[in-house]
Amino acid sequence: MSEIKYKILDNVIYTDDPGDNSDPKGVGHFYYTRMIQNRDKIAQIDGYTKEEDTFGSLLQRSVRTALTLLDKGLKPGDHISLCTNHHFNSPVPHIASFFTGLIMGAIEPKMSVKDAAHVLKQTLPKIIFVTSEAVTFVEKVIELIGTKIEIVVFDQTEQHTSFFDFIRPHKDEDSFKPKEVENLNETAIIVFSSGSTGMPKGICYSHRNMLCLTKTTQDYLKVLYSIANPYWNVFIICLQASIDRGFPRIVYPCFNEKDPWTLFYQHVDHAFLNTLQALHMVRSKKTEHVNLEHVKVLSIGGNPITAKQFDEVKLALPHTIVLQVYSQSESFNSILGFPLTPFGIQLSQKNVGSAGTILDGMSYKIVDIKTEKNLGPNEVGELRIKSRSQFIGYFNKDSTECFDFDGWLKTGDLCYYNENLCFYIVDRIRETFKFSIYHISPIEIENAILSLEPVETAIVIGIPHETDICHPMAIVKLKSNAKEISAKEIIKYVEDNFENKNRLRGGVKFVDNFPMTVTGKINRFKLKKMVLNNQI
Repeated sequence: MSEIKYKILDNVIYTDDPGDNSDPKGVGHFYYTRMIQNRDKIAQIDGYTKEEDTFGSLLQRSVRTALTLLDKGLKPGDHISLCTNHHFNSPVPHIASFFTGLIMGAIEPKMSVKDAAHVLKQTLPKIIFVTSEAVTFVEKVIELIGTKIEIVVFDQTEQHTSFFDFIRPHKDEDSFKPKEVENLNETAIIVFSSGSTGMPKGICYSHRNMLCLTKTTQDYLKVLYSIANPYWNVFIICLQASIDRGFPRIVYPCFNEKDPWTLFYQHVDHAFLNTLQALHMVRSKKTEHVNLEHVKVLSIGGNPITAKQFDEVKLALPHTIVLQVYSQSESFNSILGFPLTPFGIQLSQKNVGSAGTILDGMSYKIVDIKTEKNLGPNEVGELRIKSRSQFIGYFNKDSTECFDFDGWLKTGDLCYYNENLCFYIVDRIRETFKFSIYHISPIEIENAILSLEPVETAIVIGIPHETDICHPMAIVKLKSNAKEISAKEIIKYVEDNFENKNRLRGGVKFVDNFPMTVTGKINRFKLKKMVLNNQI
């Protein structure tokens, strides 16, 4: 059933606790030690130019940046921020923050000014590191906040501070030692939620949360690629795995929508993409420079994927292990996954559509949300977890509702597991809605619509109704060059395949594109708002 040692008591799944082997001096000391050990190894490779950057060079720039921040009078506990795409210096402010006890809280260049201001108002950083393309955007954000924040530009600049001033030789760099934390439960970093169901919230990770990251990356994986922006926790997870294991990350500025296969122009062993990016890639034409010989693993996460879509990805990458990964921002580590072992790979192939199986150091239970009763195999309820990697709380915001009476983290996902301990996500509790006396699960209807050949993406939302509470409505994006399909045909298809309560009484609307969050998820919150405001 599982390679992981586990036991089940009262329908609660407990895995073996690997023990707390965290560096007692904190994340900064851990990074510093590992980067010295790996100083001659390649840390980063430019995906376009093939330029290489060693851990030694990355460490030197991080130390110099840390010292310059201290010279500017910043103290442990002060906040800094970042607004950039991927490049060799993107990780430097993050690493420098861990070296100094400063707390990073990044924003994203594709955010709205309003959302970015909402984020920065919470932390009020002293300094923000910005790519030149985002300077005007950040200036507008700071103006809206009405406070003073020093802008440091990664490129040359006349108006603001240049990042080159931070990485000049420093008299104290040879004697530098990172700050040692007094308590591993101190906040190490703040990562903001995607905002797919509301405004972004600041998620606080402690040093212990970060240092208990399980080593699921196998030794044969030598080169890592992830499209995750520095705003996202996956960026830090991949950076930390690279620093810990001493393997390089391939760096591209962003996901190339026009030629998504560019990520395989270079040797890549393990790639991380969200579901929509993976589907967009496999539906795009491959160019002659694509090298798939070394692509051992493609991990997909962020959005649910149907069995049909999963097969579509697998068909395009026949020699690659394609795995689903289930995680949430409130947990620094993955919550579910398949081990990169013969058993784990075989298990994933036998349980297509599963979000993964149990992982070391995690405890799981499925709970009836009405009665709080623990449920057994093949019973649908809310997935709740316990682990050292779960966040310590939201920044300056009450987070008690995120946990149950016994300290279990509520994932907000309706889920079940089978006899193989493979978990299946049924829906988000927050995305379900009521029609009359019935609960409607959007994902069931969405998956049915997605089985129609012309359909690329489908989202079902509840439209408020005077007497029925909500009516289901489908918003659909069709594949390019696909045969036509009408709203009536989609409505009839759902009517023929579901019971009466699931009928699309709210109708069907077609869109060319969906509003997206900065982490690559469809923004249901904004989508529903647009529908209600007749913008769609």
